[in-house]
Amino acid sequence: MNPQFKARQQNVFEILNRLSVESKKRRQTLVFVGGSAVQSVLPKPARLSIDLDVHYSGKTRQLLECLEPEFEIESRHSWNDAQFEFFKATRQGVQVKIDFAHASISKGQFALQKVGTEKSHFMTLIGTKEYLLASK
Repeated sequence: MNPQFKARQQNVFEILNRLSVESKKRRQTLVFVGGSAVQSVLPKPARLSIDLDVHYSGKTRQLLECLEPEFEIESRHSWNDAQFEFFKATRQGVQVKIDFAHASISKGQFALQKVGTEKSHFMTLIGTKEYLLASK
């Protein structure tokens, strides 16, 4: 496996795991969606994006504190700050984009599921296959 891909994959899943745990502590809903989520539900994923797309019901800046100081967090420009917030998290030169959507997602459109690598996995809320296919 390409070392750069492996480092990015590790960061993507570590960030998602930390955000999932922290959102649960805060009693907020965080749902993994987007291209990386689609790949995570395939039997043999072909790629992993460098971004995490999530729906989140709480305050994103407070949630992102769980990544510091290990990751450097920077805000990215959003064309609609009320609905979307964009960030990048960087550790040891490996960057992961984190895109938050604040639009609501219905309970029937996501479920608790195992994601990660063969060696390291965790449970998180993820869009259902039907939701992910319809939204992509």
